[in-house]
Amino acid sequence: MPQSHEPRWGPLAFCLLGLLSILITQPAYADEVFATSFFAPEPGEDPNLGGVLKIDLDTGAVSTFISPASVIFPTDIAVGPHDGALYVSTQLGTVLYFDSTTGAPLPSLVGGQPAGTFAVLPTQGFGDAALSLLFDSDGTLNVATAFGSIAVFNGTTGSQLADRASGLSPISGLDRGPSGEIFATTGNLVGGPGEMVSVVNGVATTIVSTGASPGI
Repeated sequence: MPQSHEPRWGPLAFCLLGLLSILITQPAYADEVFATSFFAPEPGEDPNLGGVLKIDLDTGAVSTFISPASVIFPTDIAVGPHDGALYVSTQLGTVLYFDSTTGAPLPSLVGGQPAGTFAVLPTQGFGDAALSLLFDSDGTLNVATAFGSIAVFNGTTGSQLADRASGLSPISGLDRGPSGEIFATTGNLVGGPGEMVSVVNGVATTIVSTGASPGI
């Protein structure tokens, strides 16, 4: 099993946020999957499931690990390589973090914000979503935003650093390339064509063009 696998939201997939976004965690959690569900359970589904879920890979049992009341409109989830905490991005422009063993919210790093708040985007709001998370090996956190930037935060203090990139179309997913570059999917978040770019030293280069087949 690979050491980690993080979900990557493509523009066409963003409209399917009722589906689970899944993260297989580090080796300490090799028999578990953490997942987030954007919408509340539908009729006929277990009404007690929501928020951050824990899935036992051996038995298939699913349980709520972090209450939906603590994680509103989650979009992505990642494990910090430096601290083992669970980080959750939200449609509300926040990044939350929790103890990965107990699910308890960790101390807020943002003044005036509740426990569990790691960072807040400068234009926080429903339309200014934090959509995807990507850690550097040292714990620095890259956050893809709906307003076309890759925001960067110190993984220990939560302080915002200089953006990795800006001026792009809404960014729905991030991943690391073999040479250390960042790949990002950008485009229409509610369906329609998108593209893939690589970001090196703040410069975005198109890898897959808008409208290319099979597209993004």
